[in-house]
Amino acid sequence: DDQVAKQFSGDQKTMAIMAARTIEAGTGKGIVATDGGKTVGIASYKKMGKDIYVRYLASSQKGVGTKLIAEDAAVAARSGKGLMLEGYASARGFYEKIGMKAMGDASKDKNVGYRWGAKEARTFAEKHGIVIGE
Repeated sequence: DDQVAKQFSGDQKTMAIMAARTIEAGTGKGIVATDGGKTVGIASYKKMGKDIYVRYLASSQKGVGTKLIAEDAAVAARSGKGLMLEGYASARGFYEKIGMKAMGDASKDKNVGYRWGAKEARTFAEKHGIVIGE
């Protein structure tokens, strides 16, 4: 947790610590992005019904969040599942820019759910160069 925490600040630090703890505890799987041996992004996820649910996601460099979501989308696509996450309303622009659909009112709620179906998750992963296979 301490090594991960050093690379992040604010809400991102909290999300990074929670992702690391979830992965370490075995209550979720994870994806870690590094740059020069330093953690610059981390995401934890678990299967939940018809979706892969991204529990925590944090990035400290531009573009890393998109790469993490593409990796999460690939996990979903390989499982034939959709991808769902809950994000801060302040991140609405990011999620909408990458094509995720809000499942609540991002103009009113602090946290909003975002989702792709299995086909949309696969398309996003492949658009970012991840080979899914049949």
